[in-house]
Amino acid sequence: MRYTAEGHIAYPAGTSIVVFDKVNVTQKHVLPHKDEISCLDVHQGRKIGVSAHKGAGNIIIHVWKSADGQILQTIDCGAVGGVSAIKISPDGSFVAAACQDVDHTIKLFSVDDGSLLASIIGGDKKVLCLAFSEVPVTPGPVWRILQGGVKHFRVISYNAATRAISYKTGGYGADVRKSHVICASSVH
Repeated sequence: MRYTAEGHIAYPAGTSIVVFDKVNVTQKHVLPHKDEISCLDVHQGRKIGVSAHKGAGNIIIHVWKSADGQILQTIDCGAVGGVSAIKISPDGSFVAAACQDVDHTIKLFSVDDGSLLASIIGGDKKVLCLAFSEVPVTPGPVWRILQGGVKHFRVISYNAATRAISYKTGGYGADVRKSHVICASSVH
């Protein structure tokens, strides 16, 4: 569930996204998916939403206007079995998707044209959440993406200027039982 720039509530319901106007008690439906929606995110500044599904064949990310559900862009993730987590960058320029392939690949796409900017192997365990933070460097910016999931977390670094991508695996400490990281957030 996410709040749109218009103050509406967007949430998945099967193969549709419901955009609920709590003031007027009305709802709109965004219906681009052919299988169950597995994740969504909203960027309030750009007034857009992104959503992805699970299933067979090529998995599609849809970029849509949060005001009326108009589809702005379709992004083909390939035959990855689904997308388990999705997040729009704070500047609204790209979207990170955690794929459900055997490598749990993290793919970064341009929001505007759908092109693949970078990808990196996510590891052997399912990814459950993604969160961004910006590191102001030159050339840059460099985006840090926290990847959380089943008994793991790691920090991915992506330099938007050079398109270099790398990661560092997080550590829990010697006497700490590994736990799932099921949600993450950042403050901008």
